[in-house]
Amino acid sequence: MMRYPRISDPVTTCPPYLIDPDLSGYHYTWQDGSHGPTFEVNESGMYALTITDENCNFGIDSVEITILNSLDPIDIGPPQLSICEGEEYTVSLILPQRIHLAGWLT
Repeated sequence: MMRYPRISDPVTTCPPYLIDPDLSGYHYTWQDGSHGPTFEVNESGMYALTITDENCNFGIDSVEITILNSLDPIDIGPPQLSICEGEEYTVSLILPQRIHLAGWLT
């Protein structure tokens, strides 16, 4: 039974982004002619994948990826802060809707 690659939901992210359709047992051909099971993206654009099985059945899908190369700094408060015992300070972070925060960078 042929499974079709599902990579079509648009993505906005920071580089690098790894496209991984998570399919095994197929021959992969990406838009640039490469044949790996995953594809690393560092530039915005449309990326396409064709998979083929041993019976020459094939499936095709594509995805538009927007890479955010530089982001404006986010102000989370003063660079230095002295807090005495019993005092509190709240850090608030309001991100533009176009940015998906996948995790904290350390």
